[in-house]
Amino acid sequence: MAKQRVYDHSDLKELMDNTGGWARNWDEVLRYLRGPAVRDADFSKKEVPVLIEDVERLRDQNVPFDWDYRKAWHAITGEKTDHLPPPEGIVEPPTNPIELEDRYLKGLTFPADKNAVLDRAHKNKAPDRVVQVLERLKKKKNFKDMPDLIESVGDLTWDHD
Repeated sequence: MAKQRVYDHSDLKELMDNTGGWARNWDEVLRYLRGPAVRDADFSKKEVPVLIEDVERLRDQNVPFDWDYRKAWHAITGEKTDHLPPPEGIVEPPTNPIELEDRYLKGLTFPADKNAVLDRAHKNKAPDRVVQVLERLKKKKNFKDMPDLIESVGDLTWDHD
């Protein structure tokens, strides 16, 4: 009998769509799950811990990283995936949450408004592709912390709905 899951293949597809184009390994997917995914409406509070557990297992079992969620689903469940829809075309986004937090917004103090975000990005020598995304943030919004900011940037760049 198959193990009861709190998520299904469509949730794994959403995860890989959300990280596709920038995640290069299972650890980066885990970092997304432990950060932005916690606030992502695509995932329930029950799904995230189980997804983390399953992705950790993929990493620990040295399952090769691939954006094709069907390969991960097969490795997790053992189920055939021929009937599942293929992943959406993966297009590399202009930035990603890890790059933003670790490089271009490092040192940003919160709460922060759009101007503070842009100032920090310029000080950290963010490339035009990143600055262009940050310029699209709402002018009057005050970001209370990095996850709040990352979520707003994600709404502009990473959501694949």
